[in-house]
Amino acid sequence: MMIHYLIQLLAYQLLFLLVYDLFLKKETFFNWNRVYLLVTSALSFVIPLIKIESFKEVVPQTYIWSLPKLNIDTQGPIILDEVILQGTTNNVNPLWYLYAILILGGILSLLYFLYRIYTISRLIKTHRMDKGTVYHVVEIPNSTTAFSFFNFVFLGANIHETERGAIVDHEKVHVVQRHTWDLIFFELLRIPLWFNPLIYMYQSRMSDLHEFIADQQAVKQNKKQYYQNLLSQVFETQNVSFINTFFKKSLIKKRLVMLQKSKSSQVQLFKYALLIPVVLGMLIYSSCADDSNSVADNEMNLDQYSYTLKKGESLMGDKKVIHDRYEAFLKSHPDYVAWGVISGNEDQISYSVHHKDESLPEGFSKTEVSSSEGAYTMYMNFPNGESATSADLLHKINAVKEQIEIEGNISEDGEKGIQLLFKMLTLDTSPNEKLIGEVQTYMNASNKSELHQRITDLFEAIQVKGDMTVEEDLALKTLLTLVSEEGLDGPFYEEIKDRIEIPFAVLDQVPAFPNSGPFDSEEEKKKAFSQEISRFVAMNFNTNLASELGLTGVQKISVFFKIGVDGNITEVKARAPKPELEAEAIRVVKMLPTFIPGEHQGKKVTVPYYLPIKFQVSQ
Repeated sequence: MMIHYLIQLLAYQLLFLLVYDLFLKKETFFNWNRVYLLVTSALSFVIPLIKIESFKEVVPQTYIWSLPKLNIDTQGPIILDEVILQGTTNNVNPLWYLYAILILGGILSLLYFLYRIYTISRLIKTHRMDKGTVYHVVEIPNSTTAFSFFNFVFLGANIHETERGAIVDHEKVHVVQRHTWDLIFFELLRIPLWFNPLIYMYQSRMSDLHEFIADQQAVKQNKKQYYQNLLSQVFETQNVSFINTFFKKSLIKKRLVMLQKSKSSQVQLFKYALLIPVVLGMLIYSSCADDSNSVADNEMNLDQYSYTLKKGESLMGDKKVIHDRYEAFLKSHPDYVAWGVISGNEDQISYSVHHKDESLPEGFSKTEVSSSEGAYTMYMNFPNGESATSADLLHKINAVKEQIEIEGNISEDGEKGIQLLFKMLTLDTSPNEKLIGEVQTYMNASNKSELHQRITDLFEAIQVKGDMTVEEDLALKTLLTLVSEEGLDGPFYEEIKDRIEIPFAVLDQVPAFPNSGPFDSEEEKKKAFSQEISRFVAMNFNTNLASELGLTGVQKISVFFKIGVDGNITEVKARAPKPELEAEAIRVVKMLPTFIPGEHQGKKVTVPYYLPIKFQVSQ
């Protein structure tokens, strides 16, 4: 988080300085430029912290199930209470060394700043001073130095009397306009950001501006004498970054050029409007930026879009989240394609993302996957010469299911399409002419809703495919069971009972620990279940892994599992920063006892769960 903040800070300061150097630096609006440098330097610190929700990109989120008939209103696994684990380690976080260097550099910068303040204070206390109402003149013996600090003007005793008046007029402008405060502001920024060269550049440009402003005012008194002073001998100065010096060799030429430059036209003030789109762009980036993953990271780390589905496994939980991310990436990055690798024994499919120019293994067929949100290309190694239409058909079934999840309720035209699909699957013989006609009329209808269009696409895929495979048949029957009036009492239940997962929120009877209860309500039963899971994991998790693996900070572990119709734990999966943590989480969850299974509509059902674990490691 801190590193990302610093990167944004540096990027924004660099952009602000580029705008200044390219468009504003040569204009004679010195006071406007002064305000620009002060404001943009402050904005560069603030903008990375601003998150405007309306600027965020619309990204796919886990959809809400609100299927009719079953009244399902929560998709995916049941989210259990987070388990908090405590661990200790003797290892030192490498970032601590970086932080130590930054802090040490800041301390040294602060000491150097205080030393220079002390040096100037001694000059004030130990030398003769002529006090005035607006400023005080401090005379430095045996010196030709000339500079100001707050309301003190320091003049060398060796400066010629004819030059003193012009110099005092110049330094008086610095005093009246409080230029020292500007330089002190940047000096204070340099203390914690001593490593940031852009702060030094800001301060240097501000110092130049101060001289231009003072010259612009002071030259009005005696223009000829003022030019002679600048062109004459370069006087000594104190090498202090937060004082305003009259003579500075590297700046003399710039000051002469600016004195002779014609006053900028008022039309040029419109250049400051460039600040509006620049700041707006920064706000959009800061609001939409994900601190954990940039777009470049996403493209480089393609493994995050990979997942595997076993034969008959539903796309839910962690895999549903990965799948949504996988499709969103492919639809927005046309240079990438999907690979679907079917295992040798055809019991699972592994999905992954690859660059389109990556060499494709032999035996893969191309198919296009499309929806209203976009399309992408997929390659699959279909066995026995099977065509890509099989994968396309499964995607069309999933597309109908996802659209129902999005809409929450099935519209009238959607209901009609579902009924036609149901009739098609319940016929004992081939579809009759009447059903074929109804389907054709449904497909040819105009002004289709999104769900109507997806069901039409599904009918077209079925027509192209012809006979459906067992997997396709079961996938379609699972969908129809969830949305039919009969629900789990429908004609397909026995075939697909091992595939259906009922969300926790609508279960008639939730799973429970053996010998638990009695409970006054299902809510109390759910709460007790979650607490028992947390207690069990906390007691059995090996927290010594913190020291063994050299862990630091907070380690987040996500565990997904299911309680099957027999009450046993199945399909345990985990995600963690370390494979050892994943293995330990899986080991502990598999130790859970056999549960009393969940029930819905009088039938035992599989219930998916998500268990978040936070492993806090102290040092």
